[in-house]
Amino acid sequence: MIRIRRLPRIDSQTAPWPIAQTLVRAVVSCALAALLVAVLFSRLGDIHWADVRAGFVGVPFLHWAAAGLATAISFLAVGQYDVVLHRHFATCLPDQHTRRAGICAIAVSQTTGFGVIAGAIVRWRMLPAQPLSQA
Repeated sequence: MIRIRRLPRIDSQTAPWPIAQTLVRAVVSCALAALLVAVLFSRLGDIHWADVRAGFVGVPFLHWAAAGLATAISFLAVGQYDVVLHRHFATCLPDQHTRRAGICAIAVSQTTGFGVIAGAIVRWRMLPAQPLSQA
């Protein structure tokens, strides 16, 4: 089971950036999210949902279970790649953290389609001791 690490709270006195910058980042993030949701809904208009439902119902449960198991095994294997690389580069980061960061990075990058960029950002975010250049 993958646990998501909670980030520590940052109060206004110890914040690494001013409140105005935080507000700008939030507004830009929300605007980008709204744009992506609008694009998503414009693409979903052509989908025939009855056909999608029939396709899902047509697959036997055993096939769904096998696909889920294969997916879990593949995520563990990909997470292990990160462990091996961190050992090779002697980053001294715990295996559990690097494995989890690798699994999350692959999940997000494959879902968004931005591969290297999204994977690096997720790894960098989940491993704060590691600089972005190494992520």
